[in-house]
Amino acid sequence: MLRAYCYSSSPEGAISIYNLMRQNNVLPDNYTFPFILKACGRLSSSTKGQELHSLTFILGLELNVFVQNALISMDSLCGSVLTARRVFDELPLVASDAVTWNSMMSGYIENDLWIESLKLFKEFLRSSMPNEITLVSALTVCGRLGYFGLGRVVHGLLVVCKGFDLDVFLGSSLIDMYGKCGHPEDARKVFDRIPERNVVCWTSMIGSYCRSDMFKEAIDLFRDVDGKIAPRTTLFLAGLVFGNN
Repeated sequence: MLRAYCYSSSPEGAISIYNLMRQNNVLPDNYTFPFILKACGRLSSSTKGQELHSLTFILGLELNVFVQNALISMDSLCGSVLTARRVFDELPLVASDAVTWNSMMSGYIENDLWIESLKLFKEFLRSSMPNEITLVSALTVCGRLGYFGLGRVVHGLLVVCKGFDLDVFLGSSLIDMYGKCGHPEDARKVFDRIPERNVVCWTSMIGSYCRSDMFKEAIDLFRDVDGKIAPRTTLFLAGLVFGNN
């Protein structure tokens, strides 16, 4: 039930179940804490979140990576980035995992702390190997700040040399980064190499052309969409192209 409410349109239901558990002297554990904390984050309920944070110490879960990762995400969603970073710093390196680093990076991004996110990314590279989600976060920041050089480094050294698959998730992030950095030609090279493109890939590529005022190329690409994605999505892309032209 906690999981169902946590991901539903009524996350407050998870809080109600937690309150009922406490009334019946039932304590949450490392399996239930993440769902309750996620509900707190979705509701921006920092007060309830801090209550749960205190309870993790009482129950000896301060080194449980699943609970601590959930705390980082919850604090970040509530806008308490400094608290999230304190949780991150207090978790020993040997106890953390890629999700820990990704949660903290995402927390910085969600709160528009772009430079801090990049600093953490560079720190991560010195201690471990990032996964696809880490790379997407780094590329998001590079695109937002226009850091073309660093974006190319992330692409070349990590995506190409380390053998990450160029799927729609990573591919779309690369297209978006190159487009926002004003290099649609590099975005197109990535686009052409993605084996199976979805609507995000097409939207990112058309958006990259539009940002650089390359409306002819955007229209040509839009015409190539026909029959490859759903008709309703095609209408959305039409609005993207002609709304910028």
